Amino acid sequence: MTEPVTIERISREEFDAVAKWSIESQAIRKLQPGEAIKFPCRWKHSGNTKSCHGAAMAAHAAKRENIHIRFRCYKGNCYVLRLGEGGE
Repeated sequence: MTEPVTIERISREEFDAVAKWSIESQAIRKLQPGEAIKFPCRWKHSGNTKSCHGAAMAAHAAKRENIHIRFRCYKGNCYVLRLGEGGE
């Protein structure tokens, strides 16, 4: 027989306290509409297009907050712009 499992509801704040979000991900999640940030790129670039793996990190961070962003990796820096409502 298996032991009973205790499942407990927690707050988002409690989850965030134990989650290991990268500093870049945390900054993206805090962006307000129209705000932009840049930070040094530390991700691999793959394929003939040299696509930046940081783009996936940024997209994931934005998705968690249900926000829309634009991401560019240019000359060793990542640029992230949070779009306004409706993708503007």
